[in-house]
Amino acid sequence: MTTLWLRLRVWWRRHGLTAALAEGADPEASADLTLIARDLIGMRARQRLAAAVDGLLRAATQRNVPWSPAVPINRREIAEAHDELAELAERLRAPRPVPAHAVARVAMLLSDGTGPLYRRTANWHAWDVVRTARLALDDPIV
Repeated sequence: MTTLWLRLRVWWRRHGLTAALAEGADPEASADLTLIARDLIGMRARQRLAAAVDGLLRAATQRNVPWSPAVPINRREIAEAHDELAELAERLRAPRPVPAHAVARVAMLLSDGTGPLYRRTANWHAWDVVRTARLALDDPIV
């Protein structure tokens, strides 16, 4: 049973808990991790993440975008990773089960304004990171 206090605590710590799962924390290590993992693997969260991927793909092809307070995207990297991103969104929408760490990795990828989807860096490319996240969605569920 989930208490209101537990839900509030998880809501407050959502980013850190998601990051811990993305880095391989055991979802059953605490009630907080269990709850966030359960939320992440649910279709509602997966649909939301897939829609965010779709939004990135659309935004990368738009011209003359009006000013926005949002973090600017790395259009070139997103264009190079287009097929991987599209497959990632498709896999998130598929009804097959997915491991929590993989969905957490996708959530972190989409929310990291310093990552390759948003910032140009010589150390890593969006295609590599997106492909790794997409392949993790097919990891065996333990």
